[in-house]
Amino acid sequence: MTETEEQRQVRLEKMDERNQSSRANESEEQRQIRLEKMKETNQSSRANESEGQRQIRLEKMKERNQSSRANESEGQRQTRLEKKREQTQRTRTNESREQHQILLEQQKKRSQANRTKKKHENVGSGKNYVRSPWPEPIARDLKETRLQQFLEQMSMSKLAEATCAVCNVRTPAKDAKKIPISKIPNIDLLKASEELKTLIKNSTENTATLIDDNNTHTTSHIKRNCITFLQNVPNIVNSLPLTLADLCDTLKVIFIGARPPDRLHLRKVLTVRKKKIIEALQWLKKYNILYQNININLDNIAQLPEDDVPECIMSTLEQKIGDEEAQSERTGYVPDPLLNPKELTTADVIPISNSGVLDVNGSSVSSDEITNYFLHKIKTNDQAVTENVYLIPHSSKPVNEYFNPKLLTGLYPTLFCYGRGAPEDQSRPIEIKFKEHIRYLLSYNDRRFETNHSFIFVVFNLLQRRDACFHAQLIATKPYFQASANEIQSIKSKDIEAALDNNTKRTYNTETNSALNKLLQHIKTVGGRVMGSAYSRTALRTRIHALIFNQGLPSIFLTINPADIHSPVALYFAGVQLNLDKIQNEQLMDTYRRAEIIASHPVATAKFFHVLISNILETMIMGGVLGPIKAYFGTVESQGRGSLHLHLLIWLDHDMKPTDMKEKIQDATFRNKLIAYLEDIIKEDLDDFKEKQVIESSD
Repeated sequence: MTETEEQRQVRLEKMDERNQSSRANESEEQRQIRLEKMKETNQSSRANESEGQRQIRLEKMKERNQSSRANESEGQRQTRLEKKREQTQRTRTNESREQHQILLEQQKKRSQANRTKKKHENVGSGKNYVRSPWPEPIARDLKETRLQQFLEQMSMSKLAEATCAVCNVRTPAKDAKKIPISKIPNIDLLKASEELKTLIKNSTENTATLIDDNNTHTTSHIKRNCITFLQNVPNIVNSLPLTLADLCDTLKVIFIGARPPDRLHLRKVLTVRKKKIIEALQWLKKYNILYQNININLDNIAQLPEDDVPECIMSTLEQKIGDEEAQSERTGYVPDPLLNPKELTTADVIPISNSGVLDVNGSSVSSDEITNYFLHKIKTNDQAVTENVYLIPHSSKPVNEYFNPKLLTGLYPTLFCYGRGAPEDQSRPIEIKFKEHIRYLLSYNDRRFETNHSFIFVVFNLLQRRDACFHAQLIATKPYFQASANEIQSIKSKDIEAALDNNTKRTYNTETNSALNKLLQHIKTVGGRVMGSAYSRTALRTRIHALIFNQGLPSIFLTINPADIHSPVALYFAGVQLNLDKIQNEQLMDTYRRAEIIASHPVATAKFFHVLISNILETMIMGGVLGPIKAYFGTVESQGRGSLHLHLLIWLDHDMKPTDMKEKIQDATFRNKLIAYLEDIIKEDLDDFKEKQVIESSD
């Protein structure tokens, strides 16, 4: 008896329901047995299938995957990719060298087949791929078409954002759905108290702007690691605020600049307001679960100034005048457009930069010793003492960074006002990955996580350490690691000191110590997987070498350095109310105000860079404005002031090798064509398009 397609679908749905019902009650051991049997059955059936059957099976599997992925959310997509990455890494852990080589060969064949297929598809559809004779100037019609496509991708209809009424994150307006407020479930949970609104408003209004000695705005950046310690100060645990006498034990202010700051400037960042402190502590005690047992010490509050800098902070303030490294930290890839300011009109800026130093090994030093040290320096005023020792007493072990919801809520009470909503909270019914949760927080509509001075650095450093630990764990599971570990244990501290000293002098030889060489190799392997590390750049160079081996030498090297402080798109992503299709000059503000907004919204600036570069690559580069392209490879770097730029290698789609080019360049016709092509793609500006585009935009 043959069943119809409809009957077959009904049977499969019933079977699926029965399977789901039976799996709901199975134990972990039963689940593993079932998966193992299923795996053996699949392997047995695939062993006897023909190539045609295999292609049909893969095609059906591909269709099912595409169908299921079409309706998945961004969070589900990230979870799926994370699980797939972990599964791949576990598989590669136990594979032999021969299996690894076979896998690489298969990947290479698939990549070549996909590139060939994609090229034929693009040629057939005429979408973006352009195959034209080379070298020849690019047709003007093609340039105008690609430029129009780029302008369309950067228009308001494509970039407009809307805020979700439920999760309070910014999403593309074209992907948002409008529903009546009455249909939002649990709408009462979305209401915020007036006290909370006032607290958040005041915390954002009182944020100071930092301007360096050259009166140029700078984006905050940090080097090395952020590690959190518990402070061993008992009165912090039980009573707030501290007494004025204890402030110098836990708070140290150091100013670095070309000239000493006056008290008026210091009040911008160090002012204490008694009334605000009382209101904040009362609110935290009432609503924040981490502050419910805190005693508010009214006697200590009475000692605070009404609206001024506490004298104890002024007396222990350190100044470092004439910092030589400050300028090198601010240098950029191109000259800073704000280096010679002419538009500085605001009077509430602070021409200083601040820094703090923490000795993480100072847990054994008592607060009395610190106080005596500072009092001695103040009384003696010994100018001969040049060393600066700033210690804050804390625990001897760092705080646990895994599945610790109190870590970020304790560090940032103004961000997690209720002491809830932290990443990796085990009480949450649905597990959310740490990276996905951070991405969600940085997309908040009020931008409080994005504009916080240190939050983005702390969480990024947490992700770096997690990457390092994860890949170190993978290496430790390799069969050969035990032998390497035994050899590494034989290394002495003197060997490492000598190697570091030789490395600074560039005289280190890897053959001198095989154990040390293995240690450095493991560090390089782990570091290559860590975001932003020096070894990750080395890994990128390895990928470039592989691409050169596969495609030949690159044809073009270019750098794209967007001027974020002059871009209306960057301002729009930072929260400035603009219509990108109808921008008025008075809406763009002066240069310093724009620089201030861009510097305080790093997520918006990175988003602007990503959108701009993606559209340039899609419409201009792959669109054929520089000629037919077969491959490109780009790396993103940051300037000293924090803005991003892209270095790009481009492989033109021709089959000429350097020797062929050397021979053909002797021919006058080819030489003239090459000169015409280079003069066509290398321009100082786009003046040829300016007048026409202005007319079209006005129309």
